[in-house]
Amino acid sequence: MQDFTLLFLHLSLLIIGSTASPVSPSHRSFMPNFRWMYQQASAPSYNSYVSDSHVPNLYNSESQTSNFYTFQTQPSNSYASPFEQSRHSFYDLPSASHFLSDSEDIVDVSVDDIHTTNTTMNHCNCACGQVDRKQRIVGGNVTKLHEFPWIAALSKKGRFYCGATLIAKRHVLTAAHCVEGVNPKDIKVTLGEHDRLSKNESVPVIIRKVKRTIPHPDFSLSNFNNDIAVLELESGVDFEAPQIHPACLPEDNDANYIGKNGIVAGWGRLDERKPTSATLRKVEVPILSEEECKNVGYSAQRITKNMMCAGYPEGKRDSCQGDSGGPMQILSPRPGKMEVIGIVSWGRGCARPNYPGVYTRVGNYLNWIHAQLGDDCTCNL
Repeated sequence: MQDFTLLFLHLSLLIIGSTASPVSPSHRSFMPNFRWMYQQASAPSYNSYVSDSHVPNLYNSESQTSNFYTFQTQPSNSYASPFEQSRHSFYDLPSASHFLSDSEDIVDVSVDDIHTTNTTMNHCNCACGQVDRKQRIVGGNVTKLHEFPWIAALSKKGRFYCGATLIAKRHVLTAAHCVEGVNPKDIKVTLGEHDRLSKNESVPVIIRKVKRTIPHPDFSLSNFNNDIAVLELESGVDFEAPQIHPACLPEDNDANYIGKNGIVAGWGRLDERKPTSATLRKVEVPILSEEECKNVGYSAQRITKNMMCAGYPEGKRDSCQGDSGGPMQILSPRPGKMEVIGIVSWGRGCARPNYPGVYTRVGNYLNWIHAQLGDDCTCNL
């Protein structure tokens, strides 16, 4: 009788368990792609809300009204939604739009020390990061033709949505959130672009298909830690082309950039309510210390050692004028060169006071980057 009672209780628990509400999936499994999250906005594990914002349409100069769908974080120990901090847009919306909600329920899952794997650096004898040191960088200016010949535009099914940086003949660097949930076959990389809408460029652009995307294995959609990815192109590019040259990566992964001015370039919008730029533009922003970044509008746990902040206390100029995945660069200690030290990652709003742009710190990932290049090589002249 006792055995029968135990069996009955066991079966009852199984039946009750099978009819209970399913446990919410992990954050990664909940995020196969952005569009799916739109469709799942009513999932019981998240309370969704919508804030209306006038967001210009990427493909014309007229402003249209769009809705930003945002998720509240789950209580206590849950991860925070990337909608609350991503500087990247949905693939069907204009790039570099900012999701404006703020949240304190961020779990710091940072991998602070990325210097442990020793990888042989594969260099080739070609020049990188060549610029005119006499150039004067002024925030918001249209760039000169091919002023930054390593900057690339990513498009998904013909629609521009992110920036990238050419670092080798067959590889570009971008943000992991730009390729999360995207089929590599749907991405094209355009190099040598200046005016996206012009059909009469003086020098033809170069377009390459993507063979594979390699997001960092520890990339977190909850707080955009390790927001970095390498894209392998199906075929290499010729550095002899006048409009195509690779960027220099930092030589020192422990370099101190505090107080220096970073230069961000891209085709992003000029502010939150204006359309994206047809021509490549650049903006100069001062780089902040980690302590300064944690003492502005963001909560301290949002900022990991793999991130850097740059911007003015009063706002006005920001990486909104560049695109997610695009480069932050500085004049290199090597004469006449620039180094790409950051990747546009996330921020609140665009050029808002006390909310600087946040960038992935490229120097923390030099070994990982070189490990992804295979027999491809970076230029060292």
